[in-house]
Amino acid sequence: MSKVVPFALLVLVGCHAPSLADRQGELASLGWLEGTWRANDGEQVIEERWGPAAGGKMLGGSFTLGAAKLAGFELLAIERRGDGAVYVAHPEGMEPGTEFALASSGDGIWSFENAAHDFPNVIRYVRESPERFRAELSGELRGEQVGFTIHYERVER
Repeated sequence: MSKVVPFALLVLVGCHAPSLADRQGELASLGWLEGTWRANDGEQVIEERWGPAAGGKMLGGSFTLGAAKLAGFELLAIERRGDGAVYVAHPEGMEPGTEFALASSGDGIWSFENAAHDFPNVIRYVRESPERFRAELSGELRGEQVGFTIHYERVER
């Protein structure tokens, strides 16, 4: 069963061909994210995979392996909506997804926020180089401001 989820994510991410309009539109600034990224802290491995922008969306997926078995997965999308973009997370495939509106972008940083969500309230993607980025998740949990950072390295384009 654990081999099915990564395969399904590959199919999901790979099923959209890029369109010229999306490459030149609002999602163009996130085009660098396309491909496979991996974080490994010695205890678990997290892979995040993003397909190309198509039809006003970038589709992605993340899965976490711990102790050589699937510890969790998440279906992801970044969608163009109105004047901005929205990051939609579906942990464990849950419907409906949780939406985080693009609050700011520039200088290699894209910050998505949802003040009404329990945790995280902010998801920030920081591009460090063409081969590295970090995801910063933060917010209030039980009355305290908390957060963590995941450091990713490119595996393939």
